[in-house]
Amino acid sequence: MAKAASVQTGLGPLPTTQLGPTFSHEHILIAPTGYESDPNLKFEYETMMLQGVNLMKELKATGIASIIDPAPMDLGRRVEFLADVAEGSGMNIICSTGVYFESGPFAGLPTYYKSRRPEELEA
Repeated sequence: MAKAASVQTGLGPLPTTQLGPTFSHEHILIAPTGYESDPNLKFEYETMMLQGVNLMKELKATGIASIIDPAPMDLGRRVEFLADVAEGSGMNIICSTGVYFESGPFAGLPTYYKSRRPEELEA
């Protein structure tokens, strides 16, 4: 017997037949490239998470059951944050992955890695 196709969400694996109405490209949390190095950018986890939960509950009430968030690591992807929003709201949130392509000597190397010392990357 063939195993049913599933997708990993912030709430755990979900059979694709249970995704329901889905928004396929929505950013729940996003930040500019290099945000980690900007001392003026403040991220209040609890406040932002509660805002995300409330917005996802509102969206869920309209009939949307799932969201695919394609934010790459370069733009502040925080898997734990998305999982917390999913848990608090009941929304199926699929966190995809990826990086932006850049041409030149650092082609395809995410900003995160460009700003790290070799010893930080050894661990």
